[in-house]
Amino acid sequence: VIYFEQGRGAFAYSYLLKASELDPGNVDVRVKLAFLYAGFNKPNEARDAALFVLEKRPNDPDAPVILAETAVQPREIVETRTRLQALPPTASILSALALLDMRERKHPAAEALLKRALELDPKSPVVLSTLARVHWVRNEIEQADQRFADAVAASPARSQLRLQYARFLLQKGKADAAKALLDESIAKTPDYLPAYMMRATIATSEQKHADSV
Repeated sequence: VIYFEQGRGAFAYSYLLKASELDPGNVDVRVKLAFLYAGFNKPNEARDAALFVLEKRPNDPDAPVILAETAVQPREIVETRTRLQALPPTASILSALALLDMRERKHPAAEALLKRALELDPKSPVVLSTLARVHWVRNEIEQADQRFADAVAASPARSQLRLQYARFLLQKGKADAAKALLDESIAKTPDYLPAYMMRATIATSEQKHADSV
């Protein structure tokens, strides 16, 4: 769990697998495994873990989003939508349904779902970041920037949303803002490896650019 919180997924993976074998009903372990499976490009395993979590804890905030993020094929999207629509419409469920709509380029439908989700939980990082992505694909940069900032403000210091926001800033030519965000994350959580890695990547890129001038 410590390795997972530090963003050291490769180290955490084997320990979480062992923990899952020793305690198969541990929902918290399965959620973390679902995150890692998704990150390791193991969508089937990620979906199985997320479905297990939803069966045991239907109001889990992370499992619906993992399930939606790993639904790529049309059949998977249909099956996932059916499963999610059968659950109580929490902010997380509505966000996951919005992600499915975004996959099918149904952006107005996704935005409508996210507005409902905001009414249920105005400070949900998941809802705010998903809404940021809707604005992003529409090239509504200022709105996307604000929603990402709101999501980061509402999320823990070790949240992956900080990295998503940093990537957004970099793509939009706001390198100084991205570096400031990562520096803030490093200051708050000195043991969070992904922030260091992204910061180092930026520094390396800038050095290469300087050398080429």
